[in-house]
Amino acid sequence: MTKPRKSHGYTEEELQRMCQGKHRWPDAMSARAGAMQSLERRPETKRLFHYRCPACGGYHLTRTKQFNQEPVVAEK
Repeated sequence: MTKPRKSHGYTEEELQRMCQGKHRWPDAMSARAGAMQSLERRPETKRLFHYRCPACGGYHLTRTKQFNQEPVVAEK
């Protein structure tokens, strides 16, 4: 039995599932702007973080702290 090929430590199937159903932004600044819009629509979220996806190379949002990033928070 052969092992699945891995790219960046993930199998192709894992990489495809990572982005499934997520909005993708082309750069960090666009992701931050998208986070601000999202927080305006849903202020109960309080804060969001963006991260670069190893599968698609774009940026996605998460509620989980990413490394040492500052969160995007709604302006008051």
